[in-house]
Amino acid sequence: MLGFSSAIAVRGVPSAWDSVIADQAGGDPQLIALTKAVIAHESEWNASIVNPRDPSYGLMQILYGPKGPYPSYTTQQLLDPVTNIQLGMAYLKQQLARYGDVAAALSRYNGGLVVSGGTWTITNQAYVDDVLAYLDWYLANDPLVAGGAPVTPPEPAPTEEPAEPAPEGAGAAAGVGLVVALGIVAAVIYAQS
Repeated sequence: MLGFSSAIAVRGVPSAWDSVIADQAGGDPQLIALTKAVIAHESEWNASIVNPRDPSYGLMQILYGPKGPYPSYTTQQLLDPVTNIQLGMAYLKQQLARYGDVAAALSRYNGGLVVSGGTWTITNQAYVDDVLAYLDWYLANDPLVAGGAPVTPPEPAPTEEPAEPAPEGAGAAAGVGLVVALGIVAAVIYAQS
């Protein structure tokens, strides 16, 4: 799906998985909003959706099999909403920690980031723009993200790719970097206005 839809965004306020999302985000309102933005774009809040082309499964459209970040998980596990959110958020936090930039992390999450010689290029800008539009909507309209306190930014993450992402607790400090990256995105957006 391409393009922002407020009708889809509303499906996540509240969502049946708010407690899981908030818990996995450590209460970080920006990470909660970003996760909901990814879910809105990836699955339109349909927990049983399957994209047979990849194949990818569930709310956060986790890629199945050896090309995915969690090759040992079954399709049934990936379709479990709680497991799907936990895995998707762990991978998203890992990308945030690695790149220190929301747009790059989103592009990598969707498989559109090309990394060469220590620099990266976003090749799926429409995807990134759509998720950022959902992010803005959740930050402005979701009571679950209202009133969150900013957190301290982490140290820059190394640019090397690990052999395989860790499914639980990977990138624990990633939510912290989200605040800095969101500030950069907001500054660019407001500068262009």
